[in-house]
Amino acid sequence: MSGMPKNCLGYYGSDQSDPAHGYGSAYHYCNGEPSRPGDAGRQPWTAQLDMGVLYRPALADNRLGLGLNVFNVLNQRRQLQSTATYQTSPDTVSNLYGMGTHFTPPRTVRPDRLVRFLTCAYSGSLSAWVGLALILRAL
Repeated sequence: MSGMPKNCLGYYGSDQSDPAHGYGSAYHYCNGEPSRPGDAGRQPWTAQLDMGVLYRPALADNRLGLGLNVFNVLNQRRQLQSTATYQTSPDTVSNLYGMGTHFTPPRTVRPDRLVRFLTCAYSGSLSAWVGLALILRAL
């Protein structure tokens, strides 16, 4: 997915004032210039590969199953959001501006158990059967 727009928030106008008295460095101005969302660039593109397997042995009429899900298989850590506050006070650039605040989660492995507790079948012009499954996730 494409990265979200980066913001640059600073004091108001070319004189870097605070006309709202208390709004501080939260105006869409960057270094005295108007700054729209995205003018400071975009976060990097992210793509995540998730995989899962499910094993259902013939025991108990295929009503039981064990699974394993792996999220973020490639373990790519991407910055999703960054600090938008450009100034700590007029004419003073924040040391934290542009630093990452939210990142994609690391690789995660989650085991699953599957219990199918209700199955009904019908016959007609199209053969089909309807099943209802309850997935109990292991913590």
